[in-house]
Amino acid sequence: MVQCNGRAVLVDDIIIAYGSNQTMGHMRASQQFEVVVKALVQSGLTLKAHSRLWCSKAWPNSDDPPFVNAVLLMSTKSSAQALLHDLQLIEKDFGRILSERNAPRSVDLDIIYFSDLILNTDSLTIPHKSAHERGFVMGPLSEIYPNWIHPILKKTAFELWKNAKIGADARPMEVENEI
Repeated sequence: MVQCNGRAVLVDDIIIAYGSNQTMGHMRASQQFEVVVKALVQSGLTLKAHSRLWCSKAWPNSDDPPFVNAVLLMSTKSSAQALLHDLQLIEKDFGRILSERNAPRSVDLDIIYFSDLILNTDSLTIPHKSAHERGFVMGPLSEIYPNWIHPILKKTAFELWKNAKIGADARPMEVENEI
């Protein structure tokens, strides 16, 4: 818990990236996303906003199934480390198997930003070390929070999206059955 004078404090402006390129059962992408959002809320997060679902080719192996991505703006009373632990439990509950890096996965949840915290440990880097390079993160983020400023690079989400080299093909899903 985040404490101030012995009391739990709500931390606003938590940015979480969602990604998936493996559906669970017969769920459509939007249904799967809704179920994951409910799990996040049940874990103690408060949803403030989320982007539309976006789609992009898999990266770095474009032969893998395409990804569905979104970004959520949330608040929490948890610490960054506790939030990471909760996200990892949710990923595991949804069938995520940690195998090779960037392998196809049912659910990927990353902390992009945690209210101006700058952290670099073996288990957690905030802000996320490569989110600013990824169109499939910065595009959805610029949709809901275009003036968000990266605390180190001092650029807005919109600027970062326009200059993203990875996942530059990312676009909002127009049709539910697109993926």
